Amino acid sequence: MVLVCEEKEKQEKFELSGHVGECKYSAKVWKAVSQRGQIIWSSQPWLHAWEEAVQRYNSKKNPRHRVAGLVIASTIYHLWKERNNRVHNHHFSGTQRTEDDIINTIRERLANLGAENQALEGMLHQWNIN
Repeated sequence: MVLVCEEKEKQEKFELSGHVGECKYSAKVWKAVSQRGQIIWSSQPWLHAWEEAVQRYNSKKNPRHRVAGLVIASTIYHLWKERNNRVHNHHFSGTQRTEDDIINTIRERLANLGAENQALEGMLHQWNIN
């Protein structure tokens, strides 16, 4: 059973094999975080959406692409962490807690980047970093 999704799993390991909105928990978390980060994400199966995102956000020099990568990586990390807490510690957090953890991680990382240019400065404001 995929404990984050509360659905039966076809294989023993957790995979992102279904459609992006298939799991209500991760879909709710992703919607909140991606809207805040202004991330465009396809409603295709995860693997196709992932490939599309890799192509869309592939410039390390573009601050928006760097932030998109940070948002995606942080979201995956925290969803996986929630899954592991449920499996190994029998600890279940609500979606709001996971969203807050993701947003705080992103804010901390962005605050450490500093305002390199106007685009990044706007993103710092978007994430409430002064």
